[in-house]
Amino acid sequence: MRRIKYNILRWLTVAVSLVMTVAFCLLLLYMGSEEIRKAESYADTEKKYVELLLSCRAALNSTEKSFKSLQINIKPSAVNLLIDDSAGLRRHVNSLASQETKRTSRSFTFDSRLKDLAAALSSAAMALQTDLSEAEPETQLLIKDAVAEMADLIYLISSELQERLNIELDHVENWQNQSLFFFDRLEVTLVSFFVISTVSTSLAFLISGHVLRRYLALLTRGAHEISSGNLAYRFDDQTNDLIGGVMRDFDSMAGKLGAQTRDLKDINIKLRQKADELEQANMHKDKFLSNMSHELRTPLNSIIGFSDLICANCANYSPEKTKNHAEKILSAAEHLLELITDLLEIARIDSGMFAFEPETFEIDETVSGIIEMLQPIAQNKGLEISFNSDADRVQVVADRRLLRQALINIVGNAIKFTGEGRIEVNVRSNRRFFSIEVSDTGIGIQKNKIKNIFKDFYRVEQSLTSRYDGVGLGLTLTKRIVDLHGGRIRVKSKYGKGSSFVMRFPVSTGIKGQKKTKGEQDEKS
Repeated sequence: MRRIKYNILRWLTVAVSLVMTVAFCLLLLYMGSEEIRKAESYADTEKKYVELLLSCRAALNSTEKSFKSLQINIKPSAVNLLIDDSAGLRRHVNSLASQETKRTSRSFTFDSRLKDLAAALSSAAMALQTDLSEAEPETQLLIKDAVAEMADLIYLISSELQERLNIELDHVENWQNQSLFFFDRLEVTLVSFFVISTVSTSLAFLISGHVLRRYLALLTRGAHEISSGNLAYRFDDQTNDLIGGVMRDFDSMAGKLGAQTRDLKDINIKLRQKADELEQANMHKDKFLSNMSHELRTPLNSIIGFSDLICANCANYSPEKTKNHAEKILSAAEHLLELITDLLEIARIDSGMFAFEPETFEIDETVSGIIEMLQPIAQNKGLEISFNSDADRVQVVADRRLLRQALINIVGNAIKFTGEGRIEVNVRSNRRFFSIEVSDTGIGIQKNKIKNIFKDFYRVEQSLTSRYDGVGLGLTLTKRIVDLHGGRIRVKSKYGKGSSFVMRFPVSTGIKGQKKTKGEQDEKS
């Protein structure tokens, strides 16, 4: 019963509103079409009449111009021109009089007078032509009289036309008043429709509001049951309308809430899986520590072993042999120090606690100093190392110590992995950037390995690097340093033919480079 009343009321309200709207629109269309039809007919007739009236005015202007020329110099050619213009004026006036008969509620007095005046002007012009052709003295007086008569006729015609134009302006005002009357009637119709619509809509809202409150009470009770934890609650007697849709939504929400319990169980399972993954990550950490322990033990064992030998046999060892063992101890200690230093530098940069210390210096002088330092190592391997620069006395702002460390890593790798050939170091600069390119003719890097060379502890495949020392931290540290300065590093390599590393820095770097380092850390994580 409840459902039938609500639906009937709802559809009845819609139907009444539609009927009233359609009836009102049809009434407006009928009134508007009748007025528009009348307006179109009137406007078409009036337009033609006004066009003819304006053409008469234009013809009169032409006639007045011809007459003024005649007054200045009375000669046959001027008379002929006046005859032609007056004939044209007469034709336009006749057309105006013909159009006047098509208009309703109009007087033909003005147009009749215009016809008479135009005919008289044309006749006077022809008479003047006749008098002008006669050479008798008495005709001169007739010519003057004819000119005066034509002046009077032109003045009368001009007055009649002006009076006619003024009357047409009054007719326009009358038509405007008639249009305003139409809009007044339209306004009354609109107000009536508004009043009727307001009353009917108010009644419909009062009745439908009463019915709707009953449904809202049902919805409130159901919402209370569901919010209290009774997820098995369902609405009975659901209707196929908006209220029924809300009830179905509540039932669906209760079902989803029930399903969330199962989802929570699934989430707990996923949390356990995440815990397992964290345990695996912990195992990876242990593996990392194990590898680091191995890398640290190797030089430490070497140091301890040779130190024991020296201590146990120092009395029997010759100075040369003692020196040889001491050099091996020194080499192992330097290797251990290098490893620990690189690890500490990477950890400080990744943690964001690194103290960036920019200073102004000449990049060309710094690079050449590093090459001079590494020149003996290259010469011991029979390698040629060259340096070219277009950055003579170019001042840059950067952390000199870090920049030196990065360049030492790159050039040191070039020397390490080049058996024979040459190494080239080129420095280029402009207003905003400077770049350092290190090229070698060494073993090169396979294309699929280039993307991994900056990862921690990554080394190129073992078969090629088993005779090279290092743990894969040099390039990692170099990448961190370049990022810290807001720069970029690019690698080009041909396997078996050599590699080229290009480090590009802004001429003036700042603390914002540290933020890029953190971004790099997030990217790696």
